[in-house]
Amino acid sequence: WSQRVLPGMLHMGYRPSGVLPSLEEPLTKLADGQLLALEFIQGLKHDNAVLQIQSLEENQREIRRKIALLEDEAYNAEERRSKLRQELHRRQMHSRPISRVHFATVLTFLCNADAASLVCSCMTVLDQCREPCRTLNFPNVTSVHRNLTLSYALRVVNMITMPSVLSLTVDLGKSGWRVLLSTLCSQGSFASMSSLRRLSITGSSIYWDRFDDTNSLPLLHSAVQELHLSGFGRLDLIGRLLECPGTLNALRKLELSPEIRHGQELEMNQDLLKPMPALKFISFSKQGVGNFVLDAELVLEILRAVTSDTQLEHFHAAEAIVRGSPELQPAINKELARHKKLQGTRTLFVLAR
Repeated sequence: WSQRVLPGMLHMGYRPSGVLPSLEEPLTKLADGQLLALEFIQGLKHDNAVLQIQSLEENQREIRRKIALLEDEAYNAEERRSKLRQELHRRQMHSRPISRVHFATVLTFLCNADAASLVCSCMTVLDQCREPCRTLNFPNVTSVHRNLTLSYALRVVNMITMPSVLSLTVDLGKSGWRVLLSTLCSQGSFASMSSLRRLSITGSSIYWDRFDDTNSLPLLHSAVQELHLSGFGRLDLIGRLLECPGTLNALRKLELSPEIRHGQELEMNQDLLKPMPALKFISFSKQGVGNFVLDAELVLEILRAVTSDTQLEHFHAAEAIVRGSPELQPAINKELARHKKLQGTRTLFVLAR
């Protein structure tokens, strides 16, 4: 009005009787109001985003809780099925004519290999031999009867000559192995396995956690040369497994493969692994889609601990993330180049924290 209408009226001889009001102040207030409205809208959007994030986090917690409950139910159902299967097998064996054979007498006339085969193939032998009639040599324990109960496991432990055991291949996913391993630990039999050279423990994290609840993790000694651990979900279990001094002095092969779920991260630091001067083969892998992180100082310590006479032959860490100070990059590459026989990973890239 002031720019279009008023100049025309003045040209026609119109003269206002008073001073025209200024439009600057109303325009300023309008602009301030628009800014306040925009800030209010942005605040509402931010609050809405925060509420959505909180809702998603709550849903994730609820889903994790339900997953934990389902895992507990699955574990309990597997235990009940195992007990029912064991009872069915026991009744079937008692109904057969072979149950009338006096195995305690038969075992005294068999050589060690035949006696061990008979014990492994027939549960009736354990059913009869409540007291060990003789001890047997089992160099390689690779499988356990799925219907093994606690009472049978005690008889097996009493029947095995522990210093004769050279290797154990444990599958925590099988109930028979869980019972036998718990019995070995509770009886202190691992301390008697002076000739044990190879130990392999596999299984999902739920069985590792359940096994840890019994406080019966084995303690290794310095004679072990090969160690394979997979499926664990917590590094403190591995630390307890290797807590004895000198456990890794003779270790030549180490394979670690944790189970890491989506959105989780597992970091291995210097406190977990001690120096391994005799190491020739080491592998870091993972199960799942989470992040497996290696501390750069741990990697450097592992490489430096291997003596020049030993020479590391295989280093696999393709599925792990090396994280630490970038200043350690040249030292790690130098140590990798020192091992002329090294296969697999030749270069590691250190990511800054």
